[in-house]
Amino acid sequence: MTPVIIQAVRERENFVGDLTTVLPHAQVVWDEKTYQTGLGVLPNGGSPIRTFLRALRMAGEGPAIYLEDDAELCGSFEEYADLEIRERPNSVIQFFWPAARKFKGKDRMDLNSRSHWDTRPWSANICFYLPARVSACVLEFAPSWMAKTKKAAKWDSYEGHHGMDQDTLVADWLIAFRLRYWICYPSLADHRVSVSTINPHRPNTRRAVRFIG
Repeated sequence: MTPVIIQAVRERENFVGDLTTVLPHAQVVWDEKTYQTGLGVLPNGGSPIRTFLRALRMAGEGPAIYLEDDAELCGSFEEYADLEIRERPNSVIQFFWPAARKFKGKDRMDLNSRSHWDTRPWSANICFYLPARVSACVLEFAPSWMAKTKKAAKWDSYEGHHGMDQDTLVADWLIAFRLRYWICYPSLADHRVSVSTINPHRPNTRRAVRFIG
């Protein structure tokens, strides 16, 4: 059984309870702070990106399925996920494909209706799989990525900035190493409708193209 790691904030303990009810073996990495509305980070050292780095450390050299606390899982999630992982144990697998990422043009009907390989920028960390040793690789990549991103943006405090989020870290790591990833369709997870704890002005309906339910 592939280890499952949930990243969570205390405001969503009820969401985490729902997830651990169906995934009782899951490990939870709690954010170390309480969010300040609209700002994303307080000066006590917690932040979404730092929580993700702690989750990567927890995985160590092994494989892991990562969930955010507002993930909504399909029935028999682990069974479906394990089938996908057994087929591609050494590949990054995206279990959530947001509607904003739908293909356009001549291939849209084909690629929008089946699982497929993708090389476009990664868009969401709601629910995904990293193979053995890959979490450690992303963790090793993170310090230089954080320094470069901070310098490019010309800000002093990076944790709450939208450009320094965990989705972007994974996206830039895949691009840096020219890696493709597998998109599972229909999605095995959806983005739960809720107000963002980082930025309450974000749309609260960021949903999958199609959720298996």
